[in-house]
Amino acid sequence: MQMDYGVVNAMIGRKVSETFWGTRTEHIIGVAAALAVADHGSAAVFQNILGKAISFADTPAAFVAHTFFFIFFGVIFYAGGTFFL
Repeated sequence: MQMDYGVVNAMIGRKVSETFWGTRTEHIIGVAAALAVADHGSAAVFQNILGKAISFADTPAAFVAHTFFFIFFGVIFYAGGTFFL
C-alpha cells in the first residue's frame, strides 16, 4: 500500500483519492502550521511575563517550559482542528 499524499500524488504519477483532507500532505502541513503558531504564541506569552525574549542561555527554565507548552498545545490545536473540520 502506498502513502496517500493527495494532490501531490498527481505530481508523482499516482492516483488521487482525496486532494487534501485525510492525506499525508494535510498531516505534514497541518502539524507544522499548528506548531509554528503555538511556538510564536507561547514565546510571546513568556516574553510578556519575563519582560525579555526567552533563550536557553538566558532563561533555561522558561525556555524548557515554553518548549513543552508549545508542543503540547500545538498538537492539541492540530488534533482539535482536524476533529472539527
